[in-house]
Amino acid sequence: MSKTLKALKNQYALLLQIEMGLRLIELLGLSDEPITVLWVLLSDNPLPHPRLLALDAQQRHAIANARILLPFAGHFNWESALQTYASMGEEWRNYRVSPEKLDEQKVINLSSHEERLVVYDQTLASILPFARRTIEPAGAGQCFFDALISDQGKQKVAVEIDQESADIVALDLPWFVEARPRQPLTYSYDDFRNIARDLDDLSQRPRSSKKPGSPPIWGKLVDEMLGYRAILADGSLAERNEVPLRIEGHAYVVGAVGSGKSMIARFIMADAALHPEKDRRITLVVSDTMAALNLADEFNELFCKPEDPPVAVPLIGRSPAGPGHKS
Repeated sequence: MSKTLKALKNQYALLLQIEMGLRLIELLGLSDEPITVLWVLLSDNPLPHPRLLALDAQQRHAIANARILLPFAGHFNWESALQTYASMGEEWRNYRVSPEKLDEQKVINLSSHEERLVVYDQTLASILPFARRTIEPAGAGQCFFDALISDQGKQKVAVEIDQESADIVALDLPWFVEARPRQPLTYSYDDFRNIARDLDDLSQRPRSSKKPGSPPIWGKLVDEMLGYRAILADGSLAERNEVPLRIEGHAYVVGAVGSGKSMIARFIMADAALHPEKDRRITLVVSDTMAALNLADEFNELFCKPEDPPVAVPLIGRSPAGPGHKS
């Protein structure tokens, strides 16, 4: 092993990653495609290609594992890796790759290191273990974290956590980890109008924070803004608001800024809150941390009374706020 590492100049891990990617192409029955096809498979773009649609469950699982293990979802990254692989001595490689004209090359398995193929196959077929977090939940008492403030730089901020809040992390939430069946979402234009009517009714009542009710606006927004045309099976466009929107897997909603795309997402969230019997959990990804906080607050103000549990919670990661913003 030490001789191999020295000969490969510490590129052994890269060699294994590249070969696993080339092995994936073989397992998918795409050996007649150029070797550059891998980055497309790893990019997670929903391509309605007949050969990809015909893949079985085991092959789809292999792709899912490869997307986690292989850092080649970009075109240039994969081509650069192949060129590096081609520069390695062929006695160390299981595949023949030349540095030029990558788009014209097919997978050529030299079968010189078949013991690796066994490992690649087992890895792509296995259930990958979850990465375990090493950060322990904060306990009751005073805790500190760093905050970057534009005019003061990095500051240490102290937060007092009471025992009740600290105990929340120990709650058993089986509904959060159990597998849930996924069903398509279908909404007609009349469905959106009904949701808008219910939102207007809710918005006119006094809020839990003693705020006055808001004037009805959702119905007006639907009437004046919401207009969509579904793409039919033959590629033509349906009439305006005639065909219900069906969302299953990836769905693209294309439109200009302010055309109502985000409004549709909010209506789908609102429908889940209005009808808890549907037992749906909706995750809406927004542009920044404050948008997540504000949206969760807006929905809880709208749907919850003071004693009710929240219907929306923000899942916060790192803030993308630039140096000119306070975070």
